Amino acid sequence: DFDPNEYPEVKEYMAWRIRRHKKRLAAFDRSARIIQCALRVFMAKTMISRLKKQMAATRIQSYIRGILGRNVFKDKKKEMWAAMLVQRAIRGHKGRNISYNKRMERKAQISVARIMRGLISRRRFCAILKKREFGATKFQSTWRMSVAVDLLKYHRRRRSSSIVIQRIFRGRLGRRKADLERDKYIFSRSQNSGIELARQMVIEHKLHATKLQSEISLLDDEINK
Repeated sequence: DFDPNEYPEVKEYMAWRIRRHKKRLAAFDRSARIIQCALRVFMAKTMISRLKKQMAATRIQSYIRGILGRNVFKDKKKEMWAAMLVQRAIRGHKGRNISYNKRMERKAQISVARIMRGLISRRRFCAILKKREFGATKFQSTWRMSVAVDLLKYHRRRRSSSIVIQRIFRGRLGRRKADLERDKYIFSRSQNSGIELARQMVIEHKLHATKLQSEISLLDDEINK
């Protein structure tokens, strides 16, 4: 086996190589640290720039989205305003139609009620007028009947009175005629030639008296009716 301690040159060479390697490792380590620091700085700057770009992009996106949202909101607002306007117009139209229909219905009801009230009033007026006319006619007929009855009674009294007067007057005339006939009969009795004439006069007197009695009975019957 090889032992480096037996050869001092080799030992010195190896020690130099070890020192050189240590220096190189230290230089590599320092370089690596520098590179790592530079890389970290670069990465940090890159990240910051990315963050700045992302923040700028986010701001731009938020601004654009705000503009788009405001535009959409304006459009939606206009659409909502148009929809509300259309709804208001349709509701107004429907309300006006309903109001017009109700007004027409109320007007028709008032017109029908007015016509029915007029018809009922006219019927009542006609009924009252008929009752009044019937009452007036009844009163007039009763009054006329009373006047006619009074007039009939008056005429009947006049007729009965005139008949009584005529009967009395005719009786008086008949008695006068009878007295004359009796005188004639007595005078004719004294004369034989006048007997037959007296008999005829008596028969005529009897017939005349019978006729008068029949007329009086007829007048009495008419008065009793």
